[in-house]
Amino acid sequence: MDFISDGESFLIFTSFSLIIEHNLYHCIPYHFGMID
Repeated sequence: MDFISDGESFLIFTSFSLIIEHNLYHCIPYHFGMID
């Protein structure tokens, strides 16, 4: 991981987080998605 800069690591982490969050939103019951 040392060859990846902090900026790139952050972008990759953010991208994966958004993808996971998007998938969870569609997998779990709708009302769960409305909870903060």
